[in-house]
Amino acid sequence: AVIAADDLAKDVSGAEALLERHQEHKSEIDAREDSFRATAEAGKMLLESGHYASDEVKEKLLTLDEDKNALLQLWEERRILYEQCMDLQLFYRDTEQADTWMAKQEAFLINQDLGDSLDSVEALIKKHEDFEKSLAAQEEKIKAT
Repeated sequence: AVIAADDLAKDVSGAEALLERHQEHKSEIDAREDSFRATAEAGKMLLESGHYASDEVKEKLLTLDEDKNALLQLWEERRILYEQCMDLQLFYRDTEQADTWMAKQEAFLINQDLGDSLDSVEALIKKHEDFEKSLAAQEEKIKAT
């Protein structure tokens, strides 16, 4: 039931924590592998010895194996979901950063000041060149997203 919880992260740090916690669950499952193996071996020994409860032992071994496989399958499905959640939260973060940057640049572009002297016009040209460089850098960043 712990692995099947439906709470998905709402931000990057939450998604990272979710993936980390999910990996901890896998470590716990892996740590119990010896116990699974020992139980299966004990059950097989009972079956081989012709134990009077062989039918019940056989059924329990089958159930144990099916439940373990179901748990591992669920873990894998959730890992994929949590990684997709992480990708989505990274995308949201990147688009929010791009939106914020564009809003700042829009304010720069709306400015109607054309300069009233050679120095102020040269300063505006320099600002515009800086804007073009920044725009190119942002464009590369957005393409990478």
